[in-house]
Amino acid sequence: MTIKLNTLLLILGGLLFGVGLILGLAPMSQSGSNCGSAFIPSRDAYVADLTNVMTGYGRSDISGQCDDALSSRRGIALALAIPGALLLISGGMVTISGKEEAEDASQEGLLPLP
Repeated sequence: MTIKLNTLLLILGGLLFGVGLILGLAPMSQSGSNCGSAFIPSRDAYVADLTNVMTGYGRSDISGQCDDALSSRRGIALALAIPGALLLISGGMVTISGKEEAEDASQEGLLPLP
């Protein structure tokens, strides 16, 4: 069984891009405070830190924990999403160029169009 190059590029690109988006958009929390997602961070942790200081519970570093967690996940998400997008684009370009070659060959009478 052979798989065409464009199909392989599109499948791998779609999987990598999808996993990268899921990781980048999945919500996270630290110490009961919403951190948001790697691509869309929330400021709830900063509010929690300020609230703890103002109510006398002392200093907390929930926002620092959120920043650390989100930055590590952001790196992984981008490392998957960017190559996935490039594979999707290259798979689309291979598909388009293959169709153009088939049309050119059919116009010259070499191959019938499917």
